[in-house]
Amino acid sequence: MYECIPGVLYEKFRDGEQLFEIKKHPVKNYYPHFHYATEICFVKSGQFEAVINGERVSVGAGDILFINPGELHQYIETGECDVVIAIISEIYSSDFVTEFGQVSFDHVLRTKEVNAKIYTLMEEFYETQSQNYFLENKIFADKLYSFLIRNYQFKERDTSTKLLNKILDYIYEKYKEDLTIENVARHFSYSKVTISKLFQQKVRVDFRVFVNDVRADMVRRMMNDPRYADWQLLQLVEECGFNSVATFYRSYKRRYGELPTAERAKLISSGTAKEM
Repeated sequence: MYECIPGVLYEKFRDGEQLFEIKKHPVKNYYPHFHYATEICFVKSGQFEAVINGERVSVGAGDILFINPGELHQYIETGECDVVIAIISEIYSSDFVTEFGQVSFDHVLRTKEVNAKIYTLMEEFYETQSQNYFLENKIFADKLYSFLIRNYQFKERDTSTKLLNKILDYIYEKYKEDLTIENVARHFSYSKVTISKLFQQKVRVDFRVFVNDVRADMVRRMMNDPRYADWQLLQLVEECGFNSVATFYRSYKRRYGELPTAERAKLISSGTAKEM
């Protein structure tokens, strides 16, 4: 089992409800993260490795790496490798979900002939994506899933992943409150042991660490938001659910590798924030 590096990021705010993006770039090391958007990576040349929910896989030219919604994943550079990646929010896959339900595909898809057709589709929409209407992006998703469903095995989405998605949403909604593993377990009618194991296995961090990481992220977002320029740092810390300044500093340092002092000083010098 491969250990992910510290600092998992749930890209909830980057996604948005209508995220549709096709990108081309070389593979670089990328931190562990997860989101609700489906991520489909076609390997044009070279090879790289990835870690998905603790499983390490290798993909090469002509393969597709398929990241199902909610799965923790990390890209690991192993040499020169060029990819085309489609990131598709759930709103675009609604037709597929209505017909087939919440299902998932294997992480590595290796049928080169099928993958080549998917790559051709990605190339076509890559050229027009900036001008596409919502309906056109939905057509792309429908075609893509049609290729997949006809040519690859699928299975019902893992129950534990569904539960994790619900808990993540709950944490992001309630992060200002007293979030303990006991009250979260009670809210979802599971034991705290089950919740703890779920985070250790799929998120790879302790539940309390993750909650405080979310709170540290929120403080950082507010620090850089002009709407909170008049707020002192202590106000932001309290607003985001920390009941201890020491806990905040410890969480922030673990999350970003440094204390918030430098970031705050930069904002103060630019006139966009107050001192503590």
